[in-house]
Amino acid sequence: MVPAAHVLLEELPLTQNGKLDQRALPAPEDRLRSAERRTPPRTEAELTVAGVWAELLRTDAGDLDAHSDFFALGGNSLLVTRLVNRLAQATGAELTVQSVFEGPTLAAMAAEVERRAPGTPQGGPLDVATILESIDLIENMSDEELDALEGRNQ
Repeated sequence: MVPAAHVLLEELPLTQNGKLDQRALPAPEDRLRSAERRTPPRTEAELTVAGVWAELLRTDAGDLDAHSDFFALGGNSLLVTRLVNRLAQATGAELTVQSVFEGPTLAAMAAEVERRAPGTPQGGPLDVATILESIDLIENMSDEELDALEGRNQ
């Protein structure tokens, strides 16, 4: 278990009996960022991830921001598998459990969803000249050549 918040103290408050005075401990910062420092979800992927988080963590999606951390908000290793499955259902992106642990913030997870989304080209930029050359080649083929290419005349 990892604590959700840490508070540094000069010394621990003690009762008259020398035991820890829990009532005198300062409250940790709110686990959500204050309104003036918030960065609301900006992209479609961030909004989708926020919706899934809100459902799993039983919180309001409007309270989440791009810097929210899944584990700081109460997420755990058991919820990670559910998170990966729900994001796959919602977006078609197949995240790994490891990627959630490596990028636990809403923005990082949304970027991973965008990167792994179906139909996202993997690799470098497209070579438009080669694509146009291939299209031109196909357009100039005869019906017999196209049939042979498709395997119809066998």
